[in-house]
Amino acid sequence: MRRRADLLTAVRTQDAGALAALVAPDVAFHSPVASYRGREVVVHLLQTIGGILDEVRPVRRLDAFDERVTFIAARVGHDEADGVLSELLDADGRIGELRLLLRPLPVLLAAVERMGAALAAAPMPRGGRA
Repeated sequence: MRRRADLLTAVRTQDAGALAALVAPDVAFHSPVASYRGREVVVHLLQTIGGILDEVRPVRRLDAFDERVTFIAARVGHDEADGVLSELLDADGRIGELRLLLRPLPVLLAAVERMGAALAAAPMPRGGRA
């Protein structure tokens, strides 16, 4: 079973419904800062990430039967970044594991600072740290 929607589009548009449909109930998300588990927590984090990046677009995608790797270009403020979004699918075709890498370090640190402020304003659901 293949995904019906694109994860990167759902992140960019902060579409909670689409994100929830894409990820498994016990999804694991490995961010540049920490690892998290559970649909509610991961959807909240992905929506928040969509709000802190000023621009994010796919550059290249590699697709296999049960995984997708998307190389991305992003902007945080006036600074450009590049990264990798890796998705592993479970037996039901939902994302069971997700990993986000972002570089260079100064842009990552600016994104982490924005993320902290956004999570202070809209706290993460309880639990979820893997």
